[in-house]
Amino acid sequence: MSSFLNRRRATRSTGLLRLLVALAVLVMTTLVAVSPASAAQVPSSGAGNTLTYPSGVTVTSTTSGPDGITAPASNNGFGSTNGFGYSAGAWSPTVPDQSPGFTASVPGSNTLCPDYGECSGLGTMTFTFSQPVLNPSMHIDELGSLQSASSCVNNVCTSTSNNTAANLTLVTPGITMAVASGTNIQIVGGNTIRTLTDTYNLSCSTVIGPPGCGTVAFTGLVTSLTFNVGSFTSLNAGTPAQMHGSDAFPVAFTIPDAPPPSNPAVSLVKSVAEVALTSAGQVLHYSFVVTNTGDVALAPVSVSETAFSGTGMEPVVSCPPEATSLAPGASVTCTASYTVTQADIEAGKVSNTAVASGTPQVGPAVFSTPSSAQLLATQTPAMTITKAAEASAVTSPAQPGQLITYSLIASNTGNVTLTKVSITDGLAGLSALTYSWPGMPGVLAPGQTVTATASYHLSQGDIDAGHVTNAATTTGTPSSGPVLTPPPASTDTPLGQVPGLRSTKTADASGITSPAQVGEKITYHFTATNTGNLSLTSVKITDGLDGLSQLSYTWPGAPGRLSPGQSVTAVASYTITQADIDAGQVTNIATTTALTPPRALLSRSASVTTPLERGLDSALAFTGGNTTLLPLGLIAGLLGGAALLASRRRKRS
Repeated sequence: MSSFLNRRRATRSTGLLRLLVALAVLVMTTLVAVSPASAAQVPSSGAGNTLTYPSGVTVTSTTSGPDGITAPASNNGFGSTNGFGYSAGAWSPTVPDQSPGFTASVPGSNTLCPDYGECSGLGTMTFTFSQPVLNPSMHIDELGSLQSASSCVNNVCTSTSNNTAANLTLVTPGITMAVASGTNIQIVGGNTIRTLTDTYNLSCSTVIGPPGCGTVAFTGLVTSLTFNVGSFTSLNAGTPAQMHGSDAFPVAFTIPDAPPPSNPAVSLVKSVAEVALTSAGQVLHYSFVVTNTGDVALAPVSVSETAFSGTGMEPVVSCPPEATSLAPGASVTCTASYTVTQADIEAGKVSNTAVASGTPQVGPAVFSTPSSAQLLATQTPAMTITKAAEASAVTSPAQPGQLITYSLIASNTGNVTLTKVSITDGLAGLSALTYSWPGMPGVLAPGQTVTATASYHLSQGDIDAGHVTNAATTTGTPSSGPVLTPPPASTDTPLGQVPGLRSTKTADASGITSPAQVGEKITYHFTATNTGNLSLTSVKITDGLDGLSQLSYTWPGAPGRLSPGQSVTAVASYTITQADIDAGQVTNIATTTALTPPRALLSRSASVTTPLERGLDSALAFTGGNTTLLPLGLIAGLLGGAALLASRRRKRS
């Protein structure tokens, strides 16, 4: 009481003002009362940080700030008629003197503030109701004080006299406020309560105008009121100092007699981050945004899956700690994940539906309408085939009957299972395919392969061609769409080719006498043999001996054709002439020709000489100049006869 009287006198005389400067910091007292327009309750008791009301509702204060803001509760913390000029009847609704309330205090400090203007960041003050209160009001008795002291900043102290007034900035979302009565306060910027004047006397109190500063009415369902505490400073006297004053104000609340209407409600929006199902093992990330769309807190809220088409382990929803109590209008995001299975890809989609629930303080739980999310699968059926030939058993030159082993591999390179998988190889003479399946025959899951093997024995036709070319195909049936027929796989195995031909000729002169006689016959035998590994065609033996009879062939197969290792024989006869006898021999050359694939000419020759013995008459009659052509037998006979005659003559003598 004395502080306000001194303050009033300070405005009338300089001496009193100097006295106030010498005194301790003037206490600024603020009264806050919450009330609806109708009948209201006042606190019945106060202790610790909590006020209790007749209906059992409680209000609890919490504070924070760098300079140590406090707001303890007491049984007589609100109001006094002892010199302040207000009484129980000054408030509407009525607040008795010495009613239970909070005694809030913002200590002065060296927190840097301007010499004139706003100073923020002094702390926060929150009043929490145990149940919602509809449209309360706040009655303010005083904001402001005269601060006279030595201010010290960085150990430099100056004597100052400043006027400071507390600012209370509402930061609770969804609540609006307006001045309901009184001429000493204003609301700045829609959410900051401040004194009406910013000149020398900043305080609003019972000594200026009507009792108290005024009444602020709130609109909305209030569960708590949080204020950022600041200060407004007006320099009064002395050297400027960057400091804020010490402010103290009692706080009491009234609450409506009737509880506010309760309309609990909750909504859910479910979504998934991914845009499509792509493969087994893909992880889907779900979000569940739960919003309290009612007018009461829900404690807790939760999310449950109600329908799920996936074939794997059902997602488990996880909610953050904020879900334990969700205020009206507030939202919380829960999450879940799911690992896609191959069966999901085959099914073409994964869909699920969830419902959110919330429990109000009174009444049964409430549930949201279902919210669903669905992802379609991007099905990409695909398959390939590869083929390899193992020809280590094939020699060079290659021989018929030698073995080539084929390996054929069909692979599922898509993301859906293939059924009715088969491999086809049209090579004539190939053995039946032997399959090695990874699971069920005819079925390939994505990434799986099947290997089939078969063997093939070389034919003469393969060797004649010089290689074996082989192509294989595969087919598979996806869960939807047409049968897959990827491009065929081929191998081309080269075969070593070595053509060969041998030609021989013999003369049978058993019909020739000694001495030889004109008209006697020589029989010739011809043999042509395929000594290579290629088939020979257009095989022909040619003998240019004049007078030789036509050749008579004996073929092993088709005339004019010899397979490797086969031979053809031919026979012809020749009647000797006097010229042959005179020559003393018959020389004959035969040539064999043949075509190899692809129609390359082979030619081999063979010759034989048959000696003929001439008679004496023939030898005497012969007057040719080339005596070396006489048969050797005739010469030997003549020499032998001459030696016999010479021997007889020696014996006679």
